[in-house]
Amino acid sequence: MIKQELDALREIGFDGFDTKEEIIEAALSDCELSLRESYDMIYKLRHQHHKSEKALKNISISLTILKLMKERSYYV
Repeated sequence: MIKQELDALREIGFDGFDTKEEIIEAALSDCELSLRESYDMIYKLRHQHHKSEKALKNISISLTILKLMKERSYYV
């Protein structure tokens, strides 16, 4: 199963890495950047849209989970 996911990541540009850990690290970093950009955009618009607060909370939780996953990958 993990091979399929790694192959899918390679197909969208996460290639040139030697190990699956490098691929996962790059994918996590890309995901974190995307979430931060989304968070910043929603944060700027939050006064115009009352539902953005829930989206901000969900993104914040996702960023925290990503941070924990990245930290864990350094110690495994």
